[in-house]
Amino acid sequence: MSDVRIVALGGLGEVGMNCLALETDGGIVVIDAGITFPTTEPGVERVVPDFRYLVERRDRVVGIVATHGHEDHIGALPFLCAAVPAPVWAPPLAVALAAARIAEHDRRATPDLRAFRAGETIRVGPFEIEAIEVTHSIPDCLALCITVGSTRIVHTGDFKLDPEPMDSRPTDLDRLRAIGDLGVDVLLSDSTNIETPGSVVGERAVAAALRAVIEPLDGRVVVALFGSNTHRVQGLVDAAIATGRRIVLFGRSLQHHARTASELGLLRIPTDRWYPSDAASGMPPRTLLALAGGTQAESGSALARMSRGQFAPLALGPSDTVIFSARVIPGHERDVTAMIDALERRGVRVVRADHVNDLHASGHAARDELATMLRTVRPRAFVPVHGTYHHMQAHAVLARELGVEHTHVVEDGQSLVWRNGGLRADEIVPVGRSYVDGDRNVDASLVDARETIASVGGVFATVHVTPTGEVVGQRMEVSTWGVAAAPVENAVLEQGISAALGAAKGARDALTDDEIRTAVRGALRRCFRNGAHRPVVLVHLVRQ
Repeated sequence: MSDVRIVALGGLGEVGMNCLALETDGGIVVIDAGITFPTTEPGVERVVPDFRYLVERRDRVVGIVATHGHEDHIGALPFLCAAVPAPVWAPPLAVALAAARIAEHDRRATPDLRAFRAGETIRVGPFEIEAIEVTHSIPDCLALCITVGSTRIVHTGDFKLDPEPMDSRPTDLDRLRAIGDLGVDVLLSDSTNIETPGSVVGERAVAAALRAVIEPLDGRVVVALFGSNTHRVQGLVDAAIATGRRIVLFGRSLQHHARTASELGLLRIPTDRWYPSDAASGMPPRTLLALAGGTQAESGSALARMSRGQFAPLALGPSDTVIFSARVIPGHERDVTAMIDALERRGVRVVRADHVNDLHASGHAARDELATMLRTVRPRAFVPVHGTYHHMQAHAVLARELGVEHTHVVEDGQSLVWRNGGLRADEIVPVGRSYVDGDRNVDASLVDARETIASVGGVFATVHVTPTGEVVGQRMEVSTWGVAAAPVENAVLEQGISAALGAAKGARDALTDDEIRTAVRGALRRCFRNGAHRPVVLVHLVRQ
């Protein structure tokens, strides 16, 4: 019986950037390749896993399987596919979204993307993988039953147990129960909502609550939501039809997801209700229902620009209403509050999901649903995935309470091995983060340099010196950025630099370029301070 290794490359010990590898003698299969979004890193648009473990074993990677089309599960595929040429299986919506993302990154790329639907079983090297229907906040989501040799592993993907989802495709508990009857060695299950008691609100209940708020309003209505939440969009389309309103979508992500889902038959928007964005300003207020991105107050989003009065297609004011149908991601509270203040200064009424029941529902299973999954699958061993260490630890405690004795909490870089009927810790593997600026990866040292300059400021000097290392009079230029200290006279700078060069030179005839730069840098750092800190000093040397 071959060993099976479970290698955590992203998404364990953090939220987002999901990536997991399963490895056996016959090859490696990768489950998901997602991104996360930066919090403080300046100039960084996305953060992707460091794929060095897979790159070093690229010849052994037999395939990549994506569970669904959210960015934290497919957003890193352009980078992984470029480095590790292997076929990618994913549900149809995820295939379409991934194809667009890869083409956006590199139009010359020709990835091998293959549609994989619930109820189908594929062979990926030594792995037999069955797709199982699960419900989430986006259509076309899968759990996976992975069989290799005599070992059976179930990966839930992101899921919840909505009994009446908008697309009438609930999580297939019957199939999961039947797989449990066959015997599951390891269950990997989403931990995101372990601290939410009970079960999450169903999406039809959210649609009803949104319609109840919208129906009596006479002015224009803007609903802010996550662009990928296709089920929410469907509920709002239905509400628009019921209340006699027309639909306008604002925001690139929202429009792209809606168009793609419509083309695949996963979203139904009547053509006589879906209007282009430039038609919004001319509609009678009572007839407009606009959907917009920007729930986290992203500065360039449609909603943020509306709050600043800088959104040409729609200027909001008194009698208009903005409804937030999304949660605020931790770390964005201040920006969202400021945006709401700006909207209300314009006289806009703001209705928030945290103030009115059922205006938003998570796509992730709450505690009771997670317990149902554990009872249904009945694994021999359990590994919580997708969440912070705290989330995963709490999920492991739940599993033990339900009788699963063998639970393992691992984070990115750790691995487990199923060997001789048991799961145990294995070697540490190299992991990390790669930063994406525009369409290219940037080194962590570049991000660190940006953060340092942003923190303490910079001094930039061009110094002209003679062949023997003496400053040429009146040939030095110094500029500063973000330095609070008073300007230093040029003569004082020249004296300080000449003294530093003289001390460095000593009895020698000349200094090397590096020695000159070091001496000049030290002199400038002594002259300039930024509060209690000395700024970054960059020296450009010109030899006469």
